[in-house]
Amino acid sequence: MHLTVSASETYPHSRNLTYPLKTRFVRVVILETEATGNDKLAFGMTADFYGCKVANILLPAELSVCSYNPDTRVTNVEGNRHFVVDEHQDIAFVCDIEPTEDAVLCYASQPGGASPWRILPLHVHAVTGWDAATGRTYFQDEPEHSVVYSVDGGLTFSPDKYAQAASGSSFQTSILVPGVGRNDFVPEKLGNWEASFDGLSHSGHMALRWTRCCSA
Repeated sequence: MHLTVSASETYPHSRNLTYPLKTRFVRVVILETEATGNDKLAFGMTADFYGCKVANILLPAELSVCSYNPDTRVTNVEGNRHFVVDEHQDIAFVCDIEPTEDAVLCYASQPGGASPWRILPLHVHAVTGWDAATGRTYFQDEPEHSVVYSVDGGLTFSPDKYAQAASGSSFQTSILVPGVGRNDFVPEKLGNWEASFDGLSHSGHMALRWTRCCSA
């Protein structure tokens, strides 16, 4: 979609989208600016999106039914937001995609949901699960070749035979947190922790919001 905004228009500017939009991210790219005689002149931009539920508007016939299933990574836990809980220590581990870095970053909470959260080493690409029998939390690197475990909240790591641990009845696989709308989101709970549309809460109190800009 290409929009043109003239400097002569009254601020704020508004435009209507041609078709309904449902997405997790929107990228705005400035292609060209009007000549001002000063190519070093800085400018800023703030964008807000307002809308209504798709069910309340009349869609064009060609958009009323999807003719194909779009590609999605929602079933790939390692490439999407996911979490698991060490229920012995009451520590949550969360991995989330970082759009600006084009990478997945992983974090560990303090016991009992206390702050601050601690970022795990950058070679950790995913938290794959937790074994209640051994208290080990398992992590995977980005190439998905190596698996290590930690028993101290992600402070130290050791190699292990992952397949054997993951096949045991005491193993809890990481849970995917899908990028769906609020009405479609189904909360997921592990121990005292629960993942909701807004973030991760501990015993009913928000401990981590999914947005980077705001603290709980």
